[in-house]
Amino acid sequence: MMLCLIYIYYRFEIMLRFLSTLGYANAGSPYIAESIPDSSYSSQYENFNGTVCKLHIKDSDGNDHIRVKPDSDDTRIYFSFEPENGTNDVWINIITKQDLDRETLGGTINIKLIITDDQHNEIKYEHLVYILDVNDNAPKFYNLPYTLKIDELPCNNNNNTIVYDKIKANDIDNGKNGTVTYSMKPIAQTPELEDVYKKKFSIDVSTGDVSLEECLDYETNSYYQFNVIATDGGPNGGKSSSAELIIRVQDVQDMPPFFTGLPYMMTAHENIKNNASLIKVAAKDGDTGVSNRVSYSISGMFVP
Repeated sequence: MMLCLIYIYYRFEIMLRFLSTLGYANAGSPYIAESIPDSSYSSQYENFNGTVCKLHIKDSDGNDHIRVKPDSDDTRIYFSFEPENGTNDVWINIITKQDLDRETLGGTINIKLIITDDQHNEIKYEHLVYILDVNDNAPKFYNLPYTLKIDELPCNNNNNTIVYDKIKANDIDNGKNGTVTYSMKPIAQTPELEDVYKKKFSIDVSTGDVSLEECLDYETNSYYQFNVIATDGGPNGGKSSSAELIIRVQDVQDMPPFFTGLPYMMTAHENIKNNASLIKVAAKDGDTGVSNRVSYSISGMFVP
């Protein structure tokens, strides 16, 4: 008789273990009968607003009520749970409460749930959501402000000489949405002057490095201003940001002095006293930015 009871208990224990592998757990406990999607993970875009997954939860006790609550802070913050009709046989919709910001959450979020009934039986459930990137961030410039002081000479315009490499922008989106390209537009008073600016300087599309294309002349133009644009690779032309680049040309000593008030003419009496003042001449340095002191000397020939 005792052996018979042991055998029956053993067979019952095996049956319980078998049922638990089918999702039925212990008698009287809630269990997941079905899930949509039929997987422990899914993917959603970070701006998705709606149902991430659905759970069909059952409890073999006919009078029990099924309850679902979050088992993590992220689950509580980002998701709500809406049951469809039922008490011990119910569908639960897991719905987003706010955008799943990929840059904040780091690419995934794990939904963690505790499911209980009136008898305090509980099971836990997890569903991993892979967050897909959308282009919701524009490039951001750093190292601001962008200013360059450059000597007009020597003229280093061979092989696209880089004269400024501080322009940098970063986009925290992923993939093409985070790939940044650069361009720049001259800020000038006339279209003709804009063309002059474009011929003098260029920007590398990939790196943002600025190169000198033509020789500079302080006396012709000592100031250049550009609007630098950083654009990401998102759809519909992407998102963009802009920053100003100001270039000031430094004068160097490359222009001779010039006389003012030309021509100079005068007459003098033959008996004029020595060291008498006859005429005053004036000259200015041709380099207006770095003006140096002008010294004078005289040479000429005697005309009888």
